[in-house]
Amino acid sequence: MLQAQNPGKTWKTYKDLSDAGWSLEKLNAAKAHHDTIPTSAVMVINKEGNVIAAWGEYEREFIIHSCRKSFISALYGIYADRGDIDINKTLGELEIKSTSTLTDTEKTATVLDLLKARSGVYIPAAAEAPAMTKLRPKRGSHKPGEFWYYNNWDFNVLGTILKQETGKDVFEAMYNELALPLNMQGFEINDGFFARGPQNQYDHPAYVMKMRADDMARFGLLFLNNGMWNGKQILSKKWVQESIKAHSTELGRYENSGMSGYGYLWWLNSDFQDYGMYEAAGAGGHFISVFPKAEIVIVQRVNTYERNRVTNDQKKKLYQLILDAKTGEAKKGAALVDLKSQPVEYNIDKLEKDDLTQFAKTFSFGNVGDASVIEKNGKLIFRSNFFPFADPALIPLKEKGTFLVEDFLYPVRFNKDENGEIKEMILGDETSQQQFTGTIKKS
Repeated sequence: MLQAQNPGKTWKTYKDLSDAGWSLEKLNAAKAHHDTIPTSAVMVINKEGNVIAAWGEYEREFIIHSCRKSFISALYGIYADRGDIDINKTLGELEIKSTSTLTDTEKTATVLDLLKARSGVYIPAAAEAPAMTKLRPKRGSHKPGEFWYYNNWDFNVLGTILKQETGKDVFEAMYNELALPLNMQGFEINDGFFARGPQNQYDHPAYVMKMRADDMARFGLLFLNNGMWNGKQILSKKWVQESIKAHSTELGRYENSGMSGYGYLWWLNSDFQDYGMYEAAGAGGHFISVFPKAEIVIVQRVNTYERNRVTNDQKKKLYQLILDAKTGEAKKGAALVDLKSQPVEYNIDKLEKDDLTQFAKTFSFGNVGDASVIEKNGKLIFRSNFFPFADPALIPLKEKGTFLVEDFLYPVRFNKDENGEIKEMILGDETSQQQFTGTIKKS
C-alpha cells in the first residue's frame, strides 16, 4: 500500500487514470449518470490524496446542511483528546440552561449522549425540520442514553458547550483546528453563522456553514486516513473509530435512506456495507462518504439554493458506478498533474469601507418582511427571510449600485433619491420570476 500523501494547497490528479487503478470508460459511465441527476458537484479522492474525478462546481460554496454535525464531532474529538472537554460531564455539571427549564433527569444527560443523539431532552430547537418536529418524542418519555432520536437540540447544545469549555465558537474552532491544518482553500470564519430562529427565540443556535466540495473532500480524507494528515495525528485514531461505530441501530424512517447506524454524528450506510461505508449527510443530497475498504472518499453536492434534491436511488446508482470503475491499486510513481481550478467568477467591483457603509440599512418589504444589510469585515452581509438558514454576502458588480446575493446568484439593485441617499432595495430583475421592492425602514 502506498504511503498516504495528503494534498497541499493544490490537488493533484493522474495524467493517466489507468495508472491510478481506474477505468476511464467506466468513470465516464458514472459521469454520464451524474449529468442526468441534479448534482452540483462530485469528487472522488483516493487514499493517497489524489483526485480520481472532479465533476461540476467543486469550488463553489454551498450550505452543507447537516454535514455540519460530523464536523463538530471531529472538533469534540480534538478537544477531548487534549483534555479541554470532558465528554462524560452532564448537562447539570455544565450548568446548561434552555428555553424550558431542564428537569433533574434531563440534567443527567452527558456530552457523550449528545454526540450519540441520545440525550432524552425533547425541546424545540433552532433549524429543526418539520419532520423532526413531528417525530420528536413526548418530553420525559425516555431517559438519557436510553433512546435514539435525531435531535437538533442535542446538536445545537454541543455548539454552546464547545464555546463554554474552549472559549472558541464553532467557526473559530473549525478554522483553526481543521481548515488551516488540512489546507482548506475556501473555508473562512465568515462562512459560518448562527441561526436562532425568526425571533431569536432559541438559547442554543444552529451553527450553519458554507463549504466547497474540495474542502469537504479534505475532511473525508482525514477520516479515511484515521485522523492522520501529512504525518501528523490531527485526530486520534481511537476517536475516529468510536465516531463511526453504530452506537444506535434503530433509526426508524432514516432506514429508508439506506442508513443502518449512527455513531458520534456520523451515519453508517447499509447500501454499501461491504465497503464499510460511513458518511456525513445533509439535506437534499450533500454527502461526505468514506469507503475504507475501497480506500476512497466521495463528496456529493447539490444546489439546494435552487431547492434541488438528489434521491437515495440516484445517489446509490452513482456511487455503484464509481465503485465499479476501480480496477486496482495506484502505481508507485504514477505521473501526476495539477487539478484544473474552476473558481466561481463574478464581474465584480471592489468597494471601500465608506462605500459599503452607505448600503448598511434595514429595508421593509411590507407583508414579505424586513431585510437588513450589514457591513462586516469588509463585506456586505444580507439577512432576511428571503434566504432562510443563510447569511450570504452581497457581491458588488461593475454597474454601480448592483449586486448579486452570494451563492444564490440572485440580483439586487439599490436606488438613490435626488440627494444621492439610498432609498430602496430591489430584489430580482427582468430575468427573475418575481421582483420585490423594499424601502428604508423608519426607526
